[in-house]
Amino acid sequence: MGLDMYAYRIKGNLSSEKKPCINPQPEEFFYWRKNRHLNNVMKNIFIRKYGRNEEFNCRLLNLDSNDLDYIENLIRSDRIEEYDAPGLFFGDNNYDEEAYERDLAFIRLAREVLASGDKVYYYCSW
Repeated sequence: MGLDMYAYRIKGNLSSEKKPCINPQPEEFFYWRKNRHLNNVMKNIFIRKYGRNEEFNCRLLNLDSNDLDYIENLIRSDRIEEYDAPGLFFGDNNYDEEAYERDLAFIRLAREVLASGDKVYYYCSW
């Protein structure tokens, strides 16, 4: 048990942000385990985009280039650590060099997905 986080590449549009409604099938291109800082950033983006502060578990979040710019800025400026969100299954609060490099690798891959014309969706479950 714990926080599992995924990035999906999807061609076309989705009818809902709930995972069971995905059609066509998504292609997973990135996975994290217990990166609670990044997950809380994603939750804040979800609230900003959809105007709902509700349970973020098992929700899909469409990420565009502006979102990726925002996330990258938080990572590079070390402000992502301000987004700590403790939880029983969310892991420790250490945002180390490995998390930093992994998150920047995600940003690079997500930009490639967008450049190809596909969409990027974030999904988490715990």
